[in-house]
Amino acid sequence: MKKFTALFLITIMMLSLFAGCKKGADGNTAADPLIWKVTDGAGNTLYLFGTMHAGDERNESVMKRLDKILSSCDALAVEFDSRAYEKDLAAATSDAQKMLYSDGTTVKDHLSAGLYEKMKAALSDAGQYSPLFDMYRPVMWETLLENLYVEKSSLSTEYAIDPMLINRAYELKMPVLEVESGSFQMGLLASFPDELYEVLIGELLDCSFDDYGKEIEALHEAWLSGDEAALAENTEESDDGLTEEERALVDDYERKMIDERNVGMAERAKEYIESGDKVFFAVGAGHMVGDAGIVSLLEKDGYTVKRISIDGGK
Repeated sequence: MKKFTALFLITIMMLSLFAGCKKGADGNTAADPLIWKVTDGAGNTLYLFGTMHAGDERNESVMKRLDKILSSCDALAVEFDSRAYEKDLAAATSDAQKMLYSDGTTVKDHLSAGLYEKMKAALSDAGQYSPLFDMYRPVMWETLLENLYVEKSSLSTEYAIDPMLINRAYELKMPVLEVESGSFQMGLLASFPDELYEVLIGELLDCSFDDYGKEIEALHEAWLSGDEAALAENTEESDDGLTEEERALVDDYERKMIDERNVGMAERAKEYIESGDKVFFAVGAGHMVGDAGIVSLLEKDGYTVKRISIDGGK
């Protein structure tokens, strides 16, 4: 399950639009999540911050400590502006159509009967199933199920750091730049074949709530403490027992969801640096780390990238 929970570090913020209730947290992990200062030869500056799309109340403390750096910037850049997206009725309606079957079929016609029954049972047992969900494509079922698993953990999407950053930028009347867009991400997820979601959802449902919870809680602890090695390890290839055909599907998914997006995000980061504005660039932590991560890509292109404290110290 490790590889699939690791995708939680880089998946879209759609989970925050299906937020569950807030929950308390235990432990006293020293919080200093991953943040880097990037400079070019002309002295232009950009801050890279790796986010996690769920958390606990300690994320609020992280947000308060980040404010010194954020408020010193000219703009905030995020994967997409979820606040603006929620108000864009035309985009939301168009994107919603991508998540629904319009040819008279339902999800039962596209996934195996056994998997459908397991999905339905998981949501029904939690009191969250509706017959209307049968019109949803598998990507929406995966989102609903993953949110359910998160709700069963000590974490909550209501503590996602991304919307906290966005709300603070609005308070500061700071421009919010979109590295991608909500429509781009929704369209990308809807583009993958049913066979891929048969694998992803199957892996998710084969994991117990307890095991899944422990894994994403461990990811959150690694994120809080800025354990770059642990986060990078979770984005690496793992021996997950998939068939050759299943591995090919997952490899294609990871290439498009991680590697290709990392390249696109790094290009946007370079544009922001060269603009001369000081931009606070915040995307999923999984996009930052590893040999194919944004940090490495910028270093390879000659930028100076230095890890700093979230309080703004060196």
